[in-house]
Amino acid sequence: MLIVPERLAAACRETPERHTWLERLPHAIRELQDRWSLSLRDPFDGSDVSCAWVAPAVRADGTRVVLKLGMPHMEAAGELEGLRFWDGDPTVRLLESDAGLNAMLLEACEPGTPLRDLPEPEQDVVVAGLLRRASRHVDRQNPRPGEGAGMNSGAISSCSRRKQKLSPLDAILSNPIGQRFL
Repeated sequence: MLIVPERLAAACRETPERHTWLERLPHAIRELQDRWSLSLRDPFDGSDVSCAWVAPAVRADGTRVVLKLGMPHMEAAGELEGLRFWDGDPTVRLLESDAGLNAMLLEACEPGTPLRDLPEPEQDVVVAGLLRRASRHVDRQNPRPGEGAGMNSGAISSCSRRKQKLSPLDAILSNPIGQRFL
C-alpha cells in the first residue's frame, strides 16, 4: 500500500491536475522502481512535505539514493534543469530523471534542520555560503540558470531581504555577515 503524506494529499486536492497526478502516483512509483532497480522505504513525512512524494531507497548495487516525484506546481517547473546544471554543487546530485513523470533519482540525502528554524543571521550565513558556491557556475550573461533547484528567491525568502525588498543577491551583499562569504 502506498503511503502518501497528509500535507501532500491535501495539496493534491487543490487542483484537478494535481488530483490526477496523485491518482497516477502508485503506477509511476512502480514503473521507476522497476526501471531503476529500487527497494523503497516509507516516504519522508512532516510539515514540509507538500509538493512531492520523496522516499529513501536502495539500488540493486546497494547504493543509497532518494526517489522524488514532484507534483505539478510552479517551483517544480525548472527543477530538473537546475539540478542538471548545478550537478551536485551546491545542490544534491541528480543521478537519473524522467521529465514526463517529474521524477528524480537523487544521491542519498536526508532532511535536516529547515533553514527557517534558524535565527535570521544564521540563515544569511547559510544562504551566502550557497550563493558563493553557486556563483562559481553562473554565466554572467544568464544569471538565473539554477532557478527551480533551490536557488530561486523562494529558497531564501526567510533572508532579511523580505524586510528590505531587495533582490536575493543584494540582500546578501548588504549584510555584513553575508559579505564575508562572497
